[in-house]
Amino acid sequence: MQKIIMVLGTVSLSLAAGAQAQSLGKILDKLANTAQGDAVTPSAAQTSAIAAALNARQGNPRIASDVAEARPLLERTLRTLSCATAAPALNSLNRARLEPQTYQAYHTYYYVPTGRTKFHDKRRCMDVVRLGEWKKPAANILSVRAYFVSPSSEEAVSQEVVYQREEGGAWLIRSIEIVR
Repeated sequence: MQKIIMVLGTVSLSLAAGAQAQSLGKILDKLANTAQGDAVTPSAAQTSAIAAALNARQGNPRIASDVAEARPLLERTLRTLSCATAAPALNSLNRARLEPQTYQAYHTYYYVPTGRTKFHDKRRCMDVVRLGEWKKPAANILSVRAYFVSPSSEEAVSQEVVYQREEGGAWLIRSIEIVR
């Protein structure tokens, strides 16, 4: 599937601008989403909203320092959670987990924000509207609650993610809690 997408991408670059290139672009978008299967792609505004939420001023300097250090993992985790349409999408985070876990489709209701929505358009990511309840229960632990809102139905859910810094300084996902 990836090779097909790459070939079609090359063909679309060689086409003159116009209706043919636009049609091929739409086909490429659909193929890319089908190839991912359990997740969709965030819009530029949604990616910016995640960055803005992580840029929010932290009152606790230790939390601010940890957020800066763990930022790439925080962004990746939030993007994955907000865009997952089924729990197997969370398997893409396994290399960044303290204890990797295999998520099956039946986990969707519990671990994927869209799984708790009835009317959200599953072809779109949820918006990350706020990060809160930051905690440092230990020197090497960082916990945050993410608040997600559907841009199509306005349904809202939240989910806590706990991160742990290893002795070498690398941050890993300790746990992804059940959506509420």
